[in-house]
Amino acid sequence: AFDEVAGITFKDKDGIQIMKGFMANGSFSRGKESINADASMVFVGNINGSIENLVKTSHLLSPFPKDMIDTAFFDRFHHYLPGWEIPKMRPEFFTNAYGFISDYYAECLREMRKHNFSDVISQHFRLGKDLYAKKFDLDIQSGYSAEEIYQKALKEKEVLHGKMFTLADKLWSKYFQNAQKPTNKLDLIRQVIDEISLQHTKPENFQNEIERQIPELVAYVKQKDLLYIDPSKPLVVRKEPDYMAGVAGASISAPGPYDKNANTYYNVGSLSGWSKEDSESYLREYNDYILQILNIHEAIPGHFTQLVYANQSPSIIKSILGNGAMIEGWAVYTERMMLESGYKNSDEMWLMYYKWNLRTVCNTILDNSVHTREITKEQAMHLLTKEAFQQNAEAEGKWKRATLSQVQLCSYFTGYSEIQSLKEEMEKKQGNKFKLKQFHEKFLSYGSAPVKYIRTLMLK
Repeated sequence: AFDEVAGITFKDKDGIQIMKGFMANGSFSRGKESINADASMVFVGNINGSIENLVKTSHLLSPFPKDMIDTAFFDRFHHYLPGWEIPKMRPEFFTNAYGFISDYYAECLREMRKHNFSDVISQHFRLGKDLYAKKFDLDIQSGYSAEEIYQKALKEKEVLHGKMFTLADKLWSKYFQNAQKPTNKLDLIRQVIDEISLQHTKPENFQNEIERQIPELVAYVKQKDLLYIDPSKPLVVRKEPDYMAGVAGASISAPGPYDKNANTYYNVGSLSGWSKEDSESYLREYNDYILQILNIHEAIPGHFTQLVYANQSPSIIKSILGNGAMIEGWAVYTERMMLESGYKNSDEMWLMYYKWNLRTVCNTILDNSVHTREITKEQAMHLLTKEAFQQNAEAEGKWKRATLSQVQLCSYFTGYSEIQSLKEEMEKKQGNKFKLKQFHEKFLSYGSAPVKYIRTLMLK
């Protein structure tokens, strides 16, 4: 046993490595001889100050000396006994019967080493309100706080429900003729969306359909003179690499500023090996209307276009360490901008856009609720499937993503809100002189910087 761990020192510089080897393999070397042993190591130390403050600023193993602060060393621990949770010894704890003798306790610990507890951490994925707020401020770099954008998302959800009901009510007779309308507004929206979602491509044509739509988007942006798209920068649609599978259904892998002319890859999730039911659920989510919005978001004039502009920024730092909320916010902003300019204008397209935008809004609600409000999986699935009208396959994936990450799901709605607000401020400030193309190219010229800083520069 090692008492007062803070004072542990080693004359032999390999001492910690020897301990790590023994903790992993139950053996150590003395000269040329390898010795096996069944003994355990116990480290006893003191924590000074508040546990609540410690977990916010450091970690529970901070009493160890600097040389022992090593994740590989800590990973070999089999048990952490929080002494502050053990009541202090009092006379009434003594017994005249059998006691809990030390060698029996040691045997219990030895037996526990035979069991694997490595998956226990998966039950404790919630960040907590304080750490979540701090990470939001550092990662998102927004003019909003985590709580402010959460409250804004709740209000926006209600606004979108209202707009969706108006369109779904109008489309009801087109798809259901004289059938009785549901009395619940969300049920009516859901039924119309479900009917429209039956219009989708086949699993084997999913990637080909994306490839077909990219030139159409490029031509439309040029026709409407929305912003300049460099024709010399290649975009390659490819099957999502295996190491990226299971997090997002589609993504962009762009070259950095040191390799500006390399390919940008549009990674598309494969449906190979999926059951018929799962494939159908996924394709209803990415139906003929939403697939076009997805391509706006990921490719033209969304991520692909913005990241090409970012590589032209004179700041290498901004190009390499881009702000995620600005990058995702731009992609979400372009979805609405394209539809407002007249792209594929129809009630179905707008209804599906609102559904897609609702997903962005509910990303923020979900992420905040998972990490700061103890939302259960059942409650999360209700939010995503009943209030955001997502298919089960999409909702399951989003729950998994929210438990494996923190804050990133907020970047879409936060960045979008700030860019849309900036555009409206610029329109008001410039009046008839406002030109959408100039706004876009000026905004993108600052690289992938936080929107709050771009806003300050553009409103000067």
